Amino acid sequence: MVARDMTLGSLYDARSRLGDLIVSWTPDPNADAVTRDAQADQLKQLILERDLVNGAINAVIATEFASIPTPELMAAAKELEQATGRLDAFGRSVAEANDVIKVADTIVRGAAVVVSLASKV
Repeated sequence: MVARDMTLGSLYDARSRLGDLIVSWTPDPNADAVTRDAQADQLKQLILERDLVNGAINAVIATEFASIPTPELMAAAKELEQATGRLDAFGRSVAEANDVIKVADTIVRGAAVVVSLASKV
């Protein structure tokens, strides 16, 4: 159950951090209309990524993990944990939204790998 616990912990942390970023970021009111619209679109994408992380949490919960994980499964869970840790590097600037979206996408794909490996055991 270690792989499952690591995976869920990482995904819960990712969802929480993405939620914090979504709440703290707003489009720059001093920017021109095109930039504000682009920033609003980035926030919408960030919300979608948070929802995808939530879906990954549900997938992990629904997956029956073997009591003894394979080395590949543990490596995938560790990679997911490291990707989640990268979210802590982002500050309060909406200008970083594209980078956060890329990391969040990596987290969602990492969770899919974990679920796939856990399903095969």
